[in-house]
Amino acid sequence: MLLKKTGTGLQFRTEADLEDVIWEHLEALLNLKPLGRQVSLAGGIADILGVDPQGGLVIIELKNESDRHIVQQLTRYYEVARKERPFSALVDYTRPISLVAVSNEFHAFNWLDVRHHRLDFRFLQYAIVEGNTSLTLQLIELEDEHKEEIISVLNVQRVEVTESTFIGSPSRALLNLLAKCPEEKRLSGLLFRRILLEADPQMREIPSGGCIFYGSTKGQRCGELRLGNHNPTGEKLLLGYLWLPFSLESPRSGRMCLLGWRGGFVEGFYHVPKGLQTGRSQSTWKIYEQISRQFSLDEQSLFPLDVLAKLAVDRWRHKR
Repeated sequence: MLLKKTGTGLQFRTEADLEDVIWEHLEALLNLKPLGRQVSLAGGIADILGVDPQGGLVIIELKNESDRHIVQQLTRYYEVARKERPFSALVDYTRPISLVAVSNEFHAFNWLDVRHHRLDFRFLQYAIVEGNTSLTLQLIELEDEHKEEIISVLNVQRVEVTESTFIGSPSRALLNLLAKCPEEKRLSGLLFRRILLEADPQMREIPSGGCIFYGSTKGQRCGELRLGNHNPTGEKLLLGYLWLPFSLESPRSGRMCLLGWRGGFVEGFYHVPKGLQTGRSQSTWKIYEQISRQFSLDEQSLFPLDVLAKLAVDRWRHKR
């Protein structure tokens, strides 16, 4: 298990590390029997499914950072589970389905969403507390923004603690590439880099032929940064690409160019198999629709970059 130091203390290095610990200690932490992890629910992927002592299904969504869409995700999983009834031999579907969100912090929008929602949600904030000779993981139940109660404590052993800057400095090739871009695009490129490198310890930054690839040295790619044509001021445009699935059910992924990319959000994406050629937008319609529905995005909403990056990283992990 890997932890990282931040400005406010310790947290899990990646969401995968958080999931490993919660899954391994599900009974000790939440008094639940494990059913499955990374379970497909009509295209969405639920992090953990468990069953409570009364036989009711419990859906758990994990976040290693604040995420304003977690209530919408759990709502979608609830609707699908209610219809599909996964693990029906082990679950009593006459019992209510419980929805649990675990994160190191919760967005103000999360509280606004649950305040006007007909379903019940449990918000559990995790904290890693340093003692004189040991570390403990605490799960803290939040009843509202100001009321909390520690519900479980777990001793954490055999951990590796790294600094929050563990991803290292940008390569010289990336710095040279970013130097040709406007300031806003330089910052966007560094954010793109940080999201991908922090997502998995095996993610690598690989300069190649004037481009920067993110993935493995064996050729499995997850992301790419490269320069496009000049803008009206003569500066180069920075283009970002992620290898995204054509649909959440499909094992096939394609190189998708991020459209209208500004900082942590993009307007959309389209399939560009190679180079700078014009994309084939029709091949992305299904994944567009699925992501928009999963995160309750309307036609005017922007896609969060971290959401798209997580999808790309998950597919990359399965292929490497």
